[in-house]
Amino acid sequence: MSRKWAAPVFLAAGFIAGLAMGRLFLGSGNSAPVADALPGAAPSPKAASSVSHGSPKNPPRVGSSGARVGIDNLESALQAVLAEPNYLRREQLLGRLADSIELADIPAAAAWLQKRSPDRKYSLMSRLLLRWAEADPKAVLAWGESLPVSNDRTQAIQAAISCWADTDLEGALDYAKKLPAGQLRIQSLSAVLAAKARQDPQGALDLAQELALGANRQEVFGAVLRAWMDKDPAAALAAARKVLPARNYLYSSLLTQWASKDAAAAIAHLKGLPEGERKREWIRSAVYGLAQADPQKAGEFALSLPAGDLRNQALGSVASQLANRDLNAAIAWVRQLPDERARQAALDHFGYQWAQQDPQSAAAYAAGLPAGNARDNLVGNIASQWAQSDAKSALAWAESLGPGRSRNNALANIVGAWAQTDAAAAAGFVLTQPAGPSRDGMINTLASRWAAEDPSAALTWAQSLPTGQARNQALQNIVSSWAETDPAAAATYALGLPPGSARNSTISALANQWAAQDSTAAAEWIKTLPAGPAKNDATRGVIYQLMQSSPQAAAEMVSAMPVGSAQTDMIRSLASQWSHQDLSGALAWMQQLPEGKAREEALRSVSYRWAETDPKAAAGYIQALAAGAARESLLGQVGRTWAASDASAALAWAQGLPENEGRNSALANVLGGWAQASPEEAARHVSTLPSGEGQNRAVAMVVS
Repeated sequence: MSRKWAAPVFLAAGFIAGLAMGRLFLGSGNSAPVADALPGAAPSPKAASSVSHGSPKNPPRVGSSGARVGIDNLESALQAVLAEPNYLRREQLLGRLADSIELADIPAAAAWLQKRSPDRKYSLMSRLLLRWAEADPKAVLAWGESLPVSNDRTQAIQAAISCWADTDLEGALDYAKKLPAGQLRIQSLSAVLAAKARQDPQGALDLAQELALGANRQEVFGAVLRAWMDKDPAAALAAARKVLPARNYLYSSLLTQWASKDAAAAIAHLKGLPEGERKREWIRSAVYGLAQADPQKAGEFALSLPAGDLRNQALGSVASQLANRDLNAAIAWVRQLPDERARQAALDHFGYQWAQQDPQSAAAYAAGLPAGNARDNLVGNIASQWAQSDAKSALAWAESLGPGRSRNNALANIVGAWAQTDAAAAAGFVLTQPAGPSRDGMINTLASRWAAEDPSAALTWAQSLPTGQARNQALQNIVSSWAETDPAAAATYALGLPPGSARNSTISALANQWAAQDSTAAAEWIKTLPAGPAKNDATRGVIYQLMQSSPQAAAEMVSAMPVGSAQTDMIRSLASQWSHQDLSGALAWMQQLPEGKAREEALRSVSYRWAETDPKAAAGYIQALAAGAARESLLGQVGRTWAASDASAALAWAQGLPENEGRNSALANVLGGWAQASPEEAARHVSTLPSGEGQNRAVAMVVS
């Protein structure tokens, strides 16, 4: 399903939003039973004194009254849930499964999940951690602190702090303040202040402004403002205008939240906004939230928009949400849309849901579509969804398609779904296909899916393939999947491969996957590798993962790399990533780098974020650099970024620069940034500039 423009909505705050979702699902005690076929659910202790595995013909069901899942059958229950193709139903099933585990069993269940790959945990880990934290936040905190740097560690600490703040705000706040600078500290402060905002939103916002949050203050402001929106949307938006730059993604998120709660008020607010890209951006976000709450009103609003991309995107969002409720109604609604482009855009957004519920009907509709992206997308969705319920019928349909991209994509999607139910049969089919890119794509898909279920069998099959690129890629995919469950064994196998590019690529993929689960262990393993291309590739993979969780550790690895273009590229990437997590830390690191190309690139990467949060300081630092092309370019970059949030201040700064010291570049970039929001005003100002090079550069920026 295409969601090119759907805003992150409440998920923008990462795990904080996940906590809210978890509380929503875990607290929905009056929802209808949804776990109709979770095998291995143990009966409630009230009904039996010992755990029963249930008979194969009539397994206990989580959806039944008082049913419980024990640790010994958690895996089979989770597999049954993850087999559900419908996203919304799967979320409901995961909520049921989390509720069905006894509180006393949650620590053991979390420890079991912690050893599983991310795609096997899904959102069950966050749900269980939240339940546990609601009962004993300090126990969850201690468990999280005992884990290596990983997503599980972050989730545990976040769940603990969120629940701790509900009962002991000061204690939780004190803990969060003492965390080292970085994303975990920011997320923890966000959780604490969101809890405070549920009672005293203005006080929470005041406290957020008092804290030394640096570049991350908007993330914390966002957590507070979202909590405030639940109490008083108008007051929250008024407060947002006082603490946020004029152009900020949080407005979209807040409007989306409002639209999901009070559609009429949010629509009235949107209609009253001045025309421009900012209004269009907010409409995109708000329609998504509105469609979740009231698809009918969202559809009426979308149809009231002028014809064009914005209207088509809005209609697609409405179609997707309507299909979640009533597929037939969504199909009927899309068919009556006024033009073909609108119908195709809407179909892109809900085709996968149609394919889930009625693949034959969707296939018949796809056959009547003209060749193009809309048809290709629907065919791909039909193939993957149909194959999950009836691989042979899906295969017969795909083979009936004419040669071309649609057929190739359909076959690859079918093989991927088939591998989850009968990998050996899927492998047999793949080898009957003619050699070429289409078969190679199927081999890669099959290898990845098969390895997730049975890496040993997948490895045996891949080793039997003819020597070549397809075999090498399959082995690389298998080792990467294997590393999710047993990285040490996967590493032993990878090191035993014959020297060459295939071995290097496999080691790199392994290191990247290992680092996603335990970056410390992956970094230690890399130290044991002999110098050479394999170690270099693996090092880069681990550094990319460490950038997310521990930029300081990433910086240490980068500093150990040989000086050269590879190290400079990593420094550039690290500076950008670090500046979004902890700007002050990124600046301190950048400033201690030796003079040269690497430091210049680090400053360029950091300056984007610096100019967003404190443009005066960024401009002052860059103005103090030695004159030259690099300084002039950086001044222009700061000016353009500054203009996006405060064009008047940026313009005054640029006009105050000395002649021949980057003034023309800075002024042209400021006007170019201003033109993004107010092209007519920027153009009028350009016309007042004296003729010459400065005006010519400004014109070029404004019209580009």
